[in-house]
Amino acid sequence: MHTITIRVQDRPGVLARISELLAGHGCNINSLRVRPERRPGVSRMRIITSVDEERLGVLVSTMGGLQDVLEVRAAADRAATGYWLVAYGLFATILGLNLATPLYAIYREQWALSPAMVALLFAAYAFVVIPAIVCFGQLSDRSGPRAILAGGAAVSLTASICLATAGGVYALLAARALQGLAVGMFNGVAVAALTLLHPSADRHRAALLAAIAVTCGNALSPLLSGMLAEWAPYPLQLPYALHAVLMLPAVVGLLLLRLRAPASGKGRDGVAVSAQTACAEAVAVGANADSAGAAGAAKPGARDADDAGVAGQPPSAAGPGLTPPELGYIVEAAPATLRAATAPRSAGVLHWPRVPRAIRGPFYTASASSFIAWAAASLFMSLIPSYMNEWVGRASYVLAGITAAIVLGVSAVSQALLGRLPLWRMATVGFAFLLAGFGVLWTSMLFSSPLLLVCSALLVGLGHGPLYAGSLASVNALAPGEARGDMVSFFYVGTYLGVALPVLGLGYAAQQLTLLHAVELFLAALAGLSLLVWLRWRKYDEWRSPT
Repeated sequence: MHTITIRVQDRPGVLARISELLAGHGCNINSLRVRPERRPGVSRMRIITSVDEERLGVLVSTMGGLQDVLEVRAAADRAATGYWLVAYGLFATILGLNLATPLYAIYREQWALSPAMVALLFAAYAFVVIPAIVCFGQLSDRSGPRAILAGGAAVSLTASICLATAGGVYALLAARALQGLAVGMFNGVAVAALTLLHPSADRHRAALLAAIAVTCGNALSPLLSGMLAEWAPYPLQLPYALHAVLMLPAVVGLLLLRLRAPASGKGRDGVAVSAQTACAEAVAVGANADSAGAAGAAKPGARDADDAGVAGQPPSAAGPGLTPPELGYIVEAAPATLRAATAPRSAGVLHWPRVPRAIRGPFYTASASSFIAWAAASLFMSLIPSYMNEWVGRASYVLAGITAAIVLGVSAVSQALLGRLPLWRMATVGFAFLLAGFGVLWTSMLFSSPLLLVCSALLVGLGHGPLYAGSLASVNALAPGEARGDMVSFFYVGTYLGVALPVLGLGYAAQQLTLLHAVELFLAALAGLSLLVWLRWRKYDEWRSPT
C-alpha cells in the first residue's frame, strides 16, 4: 500500500485523468482526500492505492506528465500502522478488564470481603460503561475518535496503576470504575477508527478485527493473571504492572496517530462512517468473528440493494474500473467540483438511545437473551473464582482463570461454528446449552468436582456464544438504518446490566443464605427466565417484518 500526494490545478477533468491512469495500471483508489492550498486554484490530492515497487516509479513518472498536474510524490502508507495500533489498543484495554477475576479470592481473604462486596467489585465497571458507551460514541461523531481513543488508553493505564497500588476496597472500586470508563471510550469508537484507517474503509473487515481483539483480550486476561498469581511473586501487583507496560505503547502511539474525523469519512458505499454507525453495522461481525454476521442473509453493513452488492458479492468485488461507489474516497476540504456529493452529515445533540415502537417486542426479547447469556458468564468471572475453595474443595488461581477463559473462549468458537444457523435456532441451541450448563454447575457444587466445574464452563460457553451472537444479529437485522446506532447502544445497555445486576443479587443472597442455596436460587431464576424468553423467540419470524 502506498500514498501518492499530487498537487494539481483545480480544473475540471483532473481527477478523471488521474483515475483513468490508475485504472490503466490495474490500481484501485482505496481512499482519496482533496484539500485546497493557500495558493488560489491549486489543490492537493492524497491517494492511497495498492501498487508494487516496480510499477510505482513508472506510475509516478507518468502521472507527473498529466495535464494540470504540478507535482507528484509517493511514500509507503502509514495508515496500516495506525490500523494495527488501534486494534492493539482495543486488545490491551479489554485485556485489563478481567485481570482481577482470579484475584478476587485473595482480596476476599485479605480484606474479609462479603459475597456482595466481591460481586460489587466485579460489577462496578459495568455501571460506568453504560453511560460512557452512549456518550463517547456520539462525541466521536463530532470531534473524531483519536482523542477519545488516546484518552481511553490513558485511563486504562491509570486504572491498572490504581489496581496495583490499591490499599483498600474503595480504591479497588474506583479503579474498576476507571476500567469501565476506558472500555466505554474504546467500545464502538475503535470500530469507527479501524474503518477509517482500513485501506478501503471496509466496515466488515474493521469490525472483524475488532471482534478478534475483544475476544482474545477477554479470554487471555483471566488466564494470564491466574498463572501469575499461582506461580509468580506479588500476585496483586504483577498482573496490573504487566498490563500497564502493555498499555504504554498504545497510549503513545494513539497520541501520535493521525486520524481524520469520522464525520467526513466515507465508506466504500459513500456513506459517512460515524462511531455509532460503524458500531451498529459491526454488531453481527462482533458477535461472530467467522462470518458476515449471524444474521445470515441480512447483511450487517447493507442499507440498500446497492450496498448489499450483487448476488452476494461484497461492494468491493469489482475490478480496477473506478466507478463512484468504488472510489470510497475521503474529502476533507475539496474544491467545489468535488464537495457537493461528499458533504458530511451534521452531528446531532447527545441523546438517550431510542427504539422504534414497531420493533420493541423482538428488540426486548433479544436484549433479554443477551442479559441472560452475560449473567451466566459473569458468574464464572466473579463469585466462582472468589469461592473456589468452597466450590471444589481447594483454592486454585489457575483453575479460576481457566474456567473464566473457557467460557469466553468457547463462546467465540461456538459463534463461528453455529453462526450460520437461523436466528431462532441459534437462540434455541444457546438456551439448551445454558440450561445443561446450569445443571452441571449445580452438580459440581454438590460433589466439589473441578472436572464438573470445567464441564459446566464448556457448556455455558457453548450456550453463551450462539445466544449472544443471535441476539446481536437479530437487532442488526431488525433495526432500520436511521435507528441502528440508537438500537445498538440501547442493546449494550441491557447487556451490561446483565453483567452487573444478577451477580449483585447473587452476592446479596449469598450473605443472607448459604452460597449453595444462593447459587441454586440464581440458577433457577435464570433457567425460568430462559424458558420464558425462548417462548418469545419462537415468534421471531413474524416479528422480523413488523406491521
